[in-house]
Amino acid sequence: MNLRSHYKSRVQDMTRVTFEDYLEDIQEIITACGEPPILIGFSMGGILSQKIAEHSPLRGLIVIDSSLSQEVLRSVPYADVVRITPGLVVPAPVHDELTSIDESAEDIAFQRKYLAMESSQAFSTFSAFFGGEDVVSINGESITCPSLVIKAVSSEEEEQRGRLTAEQLHAEYTGLWHTTHTGLLVGQRYFEAVKIILEWLDRRKSEFSSQH
Repeated sequence: MNLRSHYKSRVQDMTRVTFEDYLEDIQEIITACGEPPILIGFSMGGILSQKIAEHSPLRGLIVIDSSLSQEVLRSVPYADVVRITPGLVVPAPVHDELTSIDESAEDIAFQRKYLAMESSQAFSTFSAFFGGEDVVSINGESITCPSLVIKAVSSEEEEQRGRLTAEQLHAEYTGLWHTTHTGLLVGQRYFEAVKIILEWLDRRKSEFSSQH
């Protein structure tokens, strides 16, 4: 699905869009499905999906290099983080293929075409670089669906954060070392994450069927 003002979704003033607006967008789609879906979220979509899973029945939850919950950040905070004062909107990320370890020039050109600006209000709610450690809290005990966490890992601290996220969600965990955040989605090794997801879905097939 596309959140408001993303790709071909309805266009709204991004200076006024909130984290709660994005939650409403996801809830609208879940309602339209007519039955509990398997929800997959990347980055901001990952923390949105976790929040949705607290109160909406889901068949499964998959988060890919998700933004971190308040609980995980307080356990393994970022050292020397430079707090960003948000502008009216957060521009789409810009990368240089010369410094990326897993993205080609074609990958980055694709990202420039499709990655959108974001709401600074929403970012201040969930991003450690905008809102510090007082970001979105997740009640893992209220999330009961089968879950999977995939993390781009560049350090032992990132591995810890990924494992703590999985622990909070009672989820299976895979850390992919030497991958980047956007590279995990659109990069030379994206297929590794896809393979992990497909294998997890296949292992859980009978469980998903019994929920129907």
